Amino acid sequence: MLADPQNQDLTSGDVSNSAAASASSDPSNLGSLEGSSGPQVVATEPGVVAKPPEAFVRLKEYCDRLNLKSEIDLEEPFQNISVEFKNGRLVRTVYIGTEEAADALVQYPLDEIIFLGEYSAICSYKDSWIEAAVRPHGVGDARGFVARRGIFGVSGLRSEEPGEVEILGPKGMMLRLTEKPGLLNLLDYGAPIYLRIEGIRITEHDKAMNLLEDLSNSLFLQIDFRFETALTIPKGRTGARRFRPPRRKLDEDNRLAFPRFTYDRSPSSLYWYARSALSMPLLQFLSFYQCLEFHFPHYSRQETIAKIKNILKSPLFDGTKDSSINVIVNATLEGHRGSLLEERKQLAATLKHCIDATALRDFLTATDDRKRYFEHDYKKISGKRIVLSEGAPIVEQTADRIYDIRCKVVHAKNLDTGDGDEIILPFSQEEQLMVDDVDLVQFLARNVLIASSTPLNT
Repeated sequence: MLADPQNQDLTSGDVSNSAAASASSDPSNLGSLEGSSGPQVVATEPGVVAKPPEAFVRLKEYCDRLNLKSEIDLEEPFQNISVEFKNGRLVRTVYIGTEEAADALVQYPLDEIIFLGEYSAICSYKDSWIEAAVRPHGVGDARGFVARRGIFGVSGLRSEEPGEVEILGPKGMMLRLTEKPGLLNLLDYGAPIYLRIEGIRITEHDKAMNLLEDLSNSLFLQIDFRFETALTIPKGRTGARRFRPPRRKLDEDNRLAFPRFTYDRSPSSLYWYARSALSMPLLQFLSFYQCLEFHFPHYSRQETIAKIKNILKSPLFDGTKDSSINVIVNATLEGHRGSLLEERKQLAATLKHCIDATALRDFLTATDDRKRYFEHDYKKISGKRIVLSEGAPIVEQTADRIYDIRCKVVHAKNLDTGDGDEIILPFSQEEQLMVDDVDLVQFLARNVLIASSTPLNT
């Protein structure tokens, strides 16, 4: 387990579940922690049926009594118990991975807990509070210690007591910024600090989420203006699938080979920049696209050369006639006029040279979730469809879709014209739904880098 959250500054990562600290700091005083069992070793030998940890069994029985759907998963190394919570009209599946957290959770009325939108935030209408995880914007905020000193009045990065500040508001409402982990931490949403809103007097999901957005935005702007530190309430995909690394055979891809090819440094740097922007789908998509864009001139030129060769092969070509020369000139200019339409053609030319249609189809249908997205849910981001059946122009359709999304990411249209819905804004629901399209453009970038590589000279 990681260190206790009180020993973390704003630049720290996730904090592991701490049952004792969480129960003592619950904003609604829903109950106290009576004790927790230590981790148990579960047998995983071949042919042996693993026995569920007793804490997981107790939590499942408790969820059954509350009519909450839960399931114990004993597959190594991700033993956990999943619990489905209300999330507006949807549900949020939470994975509990420690016995300490499972034991602590039976002390709370879990059936009264509501998740708010896609935020790392929960709400209790009955007890009138909202609790949200708070993190620095971006990866690693070097100014985090300034905010900690300013907000909590501590003299250094670390102190024995977790910081906390209360901000009184109208009508009995109160904002509380605290380093003490609460119920949200037990649900595996650890954070350096938490925002708690008490006395909300709201019984509707959308109103509670709007209140959280308005109050947190105003408070965080105040903190940024005063302490030069940007804070945010992180989001996660609703119903996100729990990640499991792909299984490989022991003798499959487990050896590194000496490099045989070299890759151009400029597009490679764009690729790595995209890979580093893990929590920013828009930036990831744009950087992977720029990796493709770097190769447009080369592959557009290749296509132009092929067209000119075909023109010169024609028995009707006459080098003494202006009409024949004009055909060559038009072929040369096509794709290089600088218009947005021509950029789409350059993208298509690049993908045609570098992407195998069968490999692309296999990628788009690799998992049931991905196949379902591109067959049915694709309209949530772009109306450009990729037909997955055999014989469809899958590479050309992929180019159309990627370019359409590129325009939605890059172009900020005039909202007064009624075209505002065409853009994808940061922190919007559409951004959070871009995961499969980001995976697709990453797949394309990888293949273009491979196709454009050259033999390594040592």
